[in-house]
Amino acid sequence: MKTTLTLLAATLMFAASASAAAGPSVAWSKKDVTTAIRAIGYPKPHPVKLACAGIGTGSDAYYDWFRCKATYRPHHVRRFVVGGEGEGGWLCAGKTPVTCTLLRHGFVTSLAAAPDRAARGYLQDTGRFPYQVVHFCQQTTSTTYSCPFTVDAASVKVTVSFKQVKGGYVTTAAVS
Repeated sequence: MKTTLTLLAATLMFAASASAAAGPSVAWSKKDVTTAIRAIGYPKPHPVKLACAGIGTGSDAYYDWFRCKATYRPHHVRRFVVGGEGEGGWLCAGKTPVTCTLLRHGFVTSLAAAPDRAARGYLQDTGRFPYQVVHFCQQTTSTTYSCPFTVDAASVKVTVSFKQVKGGYVTTAAVS
């Protein structure tokens, strides 16, 4: 019994440290999260029906987590949870909030300050912190921004790309 409790405590501590390293959860509205899921095509593109419900307590219809059900043809159903991860529109999804993993794409509804916030959120969500901003993000193409940072005394450049979709922009980031 003592071994089981010790193992359970160690598992909970690992899960808590893993979620803390990924960044704080961010509240989303039901409309924004369903728009984001459709835009990034999670878990598969083009669901016939997508329904999400907020989990836990939320304020003014904003929740940290949503339990979702996507229905595809012919009668394939995918159930999952999704939540906001850090700043900048990044999402985390999985079977449960504990098993959630950061998705490759994020979603923002407008480009106002989005490159900087998406780059900072990406660094935090991928465990690259503390970081220091070198200067503002520079637009390199019409849809791509380059954002320089210093992480652990090394120069790091986060490249953030945006693709316009219905209801907002799908974001992608990479570190070089």
